[in-house]
Amino acid sequence: MHIDDREFILHTSEIVACLTKCQNTKELLERVHAILRKITYAENFCVVLLGDDGYLRFPMLRILKTESTYKA
Repeated sequence: MHIDDREFILHTSEIVACLTKCQNTKELLERVHAILRKITYAENFCVVLLGDDGYLRFPMLRILKTESTYKA
């Protein structure tokens, strides 16, 4: 999927607006995921944050489970 510069700016603006409109982190991550789905495949999507303690956190992890997910 290809988006032009205007669409990119529009979707980026939507994400930035979420920073002030969302009431909590869960809502923010869900809205960002919905916006990203408009411009790219985002069924398997995660947000990874590096904590001050050096550990990675996964506040959002969505994985589309398919038959092939479980095959070795």
